[in-house]
Amino acid sequence: MKKVKAIFILLIALLVSYLLASTVIAQGEYILLKTNKEKVEVGEEFNVFIQTQNVGVAACNIRIYFEPDKVELISSPENSNIINNTILYTWFDKQGGVNIKEDTILAQFQFKAKENGITTFDIQGEFYDKEEQNIHTTIEPLEIIIGEQLNGIDTQILQEKRSEKQNNTNLAILRLNQEGINPVFQNDIKEYYLTIGEDIKQIEITAIPENENSRTKIEGNENLKIGMNIISIKVFSPNEQKETEYKIFVTKTDDKEKANANLENLAIEHITLTPEFEKQTTNYEVTVENNIEDLNILAIPENEKANVKIEGEKSLKIGNNLVNIIVTAPNNITFKKYVIYVKRKSKIETKEDRVEEQKENTTAHNIIEANIIDNSKEIENVVEETKENETKSGLWIISIVIIVLVVSGIVVIMKKKKA
Repeated sequence: MKKVKAIFILLIALLVSYLLASTVIAQGEYILLKTNKEKVEVGEEFNVFIQTQNVGVAACNIRIYFEPDKVELISSPENSNIINNTILYTWFDKQGGVNIKEDTILAQFQFKAKENGITTFDIQGEFYDKEEQNIHTTIEPLEIIIGEQLNGIDTQILQEKRSEKQNNTNLAILRLNQEGINPVFQNDIKEYYLTIGEDIKQIEITAIPENENSRTKIEGNENLKIGMNIISIKVFSPNEQKETEYKIFVTKTDDKEKANANLENLAIEHITLTPEFEKQTTNYEVTVENNIEDLNILAIPENEKANVKIEGEKSLKIGNNLVNIIVTAPNNITFKKYVIYVKRKSKIETKEDRVEEQKENTTAHNIIEANIIDNSKEIENVVEETKENETKSGLWIISIVIIVLVVSGIVVIMKKKKA
């Protein structure tokens, strides 16, 4: 019995030891190379730092390798030197490791991005704990993306839309890592809409300007809260004298139907929208005659509990008018704005249109008359030809009759002579 108890206790001790060892292994002791920004633009500054995890470092002697063609070192701590593409850094705790802490930043280096692409930071060296024992650890290289990494389609779009104008603040490409943004991106449309689930905390945005020297600034795409979020994408011209802002209105919710601000139908009495209505298309154009001052607009939401408000459809002025149809979803947070650009003709334009229409009608009438005359001539020719053919046919018949009579007469005379 005693032996059984001893074996049982031994097994429990081994199990506890295994669990403790597993916990230590799971926790791990690491030296990490980290950054505050994994993606930056050319000219943007960022930090690279050395951080400990589950280990205290009392001294170190390290080498950090970087790519000087892609990044520039702005600042580094004391006891560091730079040789070509290598930062040499030496540090030790002046108190002999008495107050060293785990999970802390050992050193921080500041860089500035110089060129689009992916740049890599690597580190090698020796780390020691307070007992002057070497800390054995493998440090993974760090990669940072500079600028947008383009695929074949993006490259083709940029080739088509590239502009060297110094006041150009248009975007050539706007893309999100979340589906559902509407309307479809066009550089002259400045407002977009998106509904996402509660689990989405941030949205990655690709925004590339038409002028490669223009600068973009994106705000509001991180730490998304429940309800309405506004993402701002500002484009600054190369000469910094012009700015254009694109906005994405993002609703974060667990009930997308209550966030439904789509129209099911949009129409104007006796007037055709261009393009044809589609719920994801938010911008339209129409042209009306001078005698039309008010528009009778039909706007029906997909969700019957949504609210629709129409602005600017009455008392149209001569020239360009802007009509807004604002749909507010049942949650009273999400909204969507449909825009109709209306051009009301002046009296002169209407008169000119009528003159032009009369010219077109006259031209069409003349063409019809000419066709009738041509057809009449053709008919006359056919009739004449028919008459000629009929005359020729009659002459042939008469000739045959005469020949038959003559032959018959000759036959009769020959018979009489024989008799």
